[in-house]
Amino acid sequence: MKSTMKASKHLTLVLVLFTAISCNTKVKEEKTLAMQIDTQANLSSESEIVKTKTIAYLQITLKIPRENRPAAAAVYLKYKEPFLSQIDGASSKDLIMRSEDVQVLHGFESKQQASDYLSSVLFTKDIVGELGPLLEADPEVRVYEVFQN
Repeated sequence: MKSTMKASKHLTLVLVLFTAISCNTKVKEEKTLAMQIDTQANLSSESEIVKTKTIAYLQITLKIPRENRPAAAAVYLKYKEPFLSQIDGASSKDLIMRSEDVQVLHGFESKQQASDYLSSVLFTKDIVGELGPLLEADPEVRVYEVFQN
């Protein structure tokens, strides 16, 4: 019950933020809004939190019209916790709102895990199924490795 209330609170905050951004004509086009929702608030206990080292990133760039961005944010919020708790090697997930597009940046323990996620049921059926109708164009998908010193 508590986590549902917190998730609802986060969703309301995101929707208010997106509405404010969409309506604010004084926002400079070159500004980028990056959002991080506190994942720990959605987990039931600290013992479930696993610290992992990010070695690779999966970046998905989405062309989503402003009027569809609140719905896209709701999809992001709905699947962030399942991504972090169910996907092998998942270490982070962040939503980045830019004037020209929306990006979702996923952190992984390995490049292979990032690639494997793209064929998971969570991604192909759930996330793509809900985001598909909101898109203006096919997403751009890139996988990056982190420089290791």
